[in-house]
Amino acid sequence: ERNLLKKNAATPENVRALEDALRIATAAWEEAGTMLEYTRILAPFAGVVTGKMASVGDLATPGKPLLQIENEARLQVITNIPESMIAGVRPGDKLQIFVPAVDISVTGAVAEVAPSADRLSRTAQVKIDVPADPKLRSGQFARVTLASGSSTTITVPETALTTYGQMERVFVVDSGRARLRLVRSGARADGEVEILSGLRPGETVVTGGSRQLIDGQPVSVK
Repeated sequence: ERNLLKKNAATPENVRALEDALRIATAAWEEAGTMLEYTRILAPFAGVVTGKMASVGDLATPGKPLLQIENEARLQVITNIPESMIAGVRPGDKLQIFVPAVDISVTGAVAEVAPSADRLSRTAQVKIDVPADPKLRSGQFARVTLASGSSTTITVPETALTTYGQMERVFVVDSGRARLRLVRSGARADGEVEILSGLRPGETVVTGGSRQLIDGQPVSVK
């Protein structure tokens, strides 16, 4: 059209109109390219899709999860450690981990220790990096072994622990009589409860029928 303008075969108005149309078409093309980029789903890391939260035709709004992806190169064990033992666990510590389902023992490194403990369970969450292994899968149960050092952890059956109002208590057997002990409990697992204070190692604890006992009542050990 510009060549035609030089030859007086087109008017300046025609040239400006065509240039405006070109700019509009170019802007539309660039906008289409930008919108096309939004259709590409890019993960922040390479992994395997383990969950699909959207289907074809769904409206994808900002912040809506579409897929769940797991990073096979980095596995973590997430566990809760009693508050009485958390002071001895620090990032970088090596811990032994056993996965019963596949009979594998590995050494993991503590990656993160929660800055605060849960008020109800009195435990703190710890994340442990474990080396990748083709037999390991997310969601599997794992046991974590802590270095005991010189500390002693006291646990009793959950049936031995009773509550009276807001107080926790157990009964121990001392010289043939039931003696009341006010205690403070910690983590619970597999029918056992950790006793943080109120009991001494070696004391004999009443594990059944303690709700009917009173302090000083004669008892016999069976």
